Amino acid sequence: MTEPGPEDLSFPSNWDRLKEPPSDRNQPAAPGDGTPIEPAMPPLIILLAAAWGDLVAVLVVCTAGLLAVVGFGHRVTLPCLPWAAALAISWWAVSSAVLLVVRRGTPGMLMAGVAFSEQIPPRRVALVLAISLGVSLTLGLPAVLGARLSPQGAAAGSPLRLIG
Repeated sequence: MTEPGPEDLSFPSNWDRLKEPPSDRNQPAAPGDGTPIEPAMPPLIILLAAAWGDLVAVLVVCTAGLLAVVGFGHRVTLPCLPWAAALAISWWAVSSAVLLVVRRGTPGMLMAGVAFSEQIPPRRVALVLAISLGVSLTLGLPAVLGARLSPQGAAAGSPLRLIG
């Protein structure tokens, strides 16, 4: 017995294709006045979620490191915590540096749907990483300043915007 084809299931054969691909992402898809769409500024709750997302990313790796030590049959004591924290922060720094260059955001920012509007110059990546880590370790307190006065945006030289 053979599997039914898409036509037999009443699916069109080109269901996975766009009818008209947009020519420019900044132009509106529907006919309008022709002005480019401004990227939306993220609200305060999204900025807090981005900071907390970075903190959670660090804590997950720290916890995974401690669980790996337990899994190998060793006893976890207080001196293990700084090593696990160093592992987590170094993992976060490396992954954030890659994501800042490729996707223009840290892991927490991308999970919250926030990115920088423009590409970050390579000489500013370390400063943006330090500021982002500081924002996440303070539980997002500097995010209260909003997207316009964001320390991360100032360090990157690029405003924050919502993704999508």
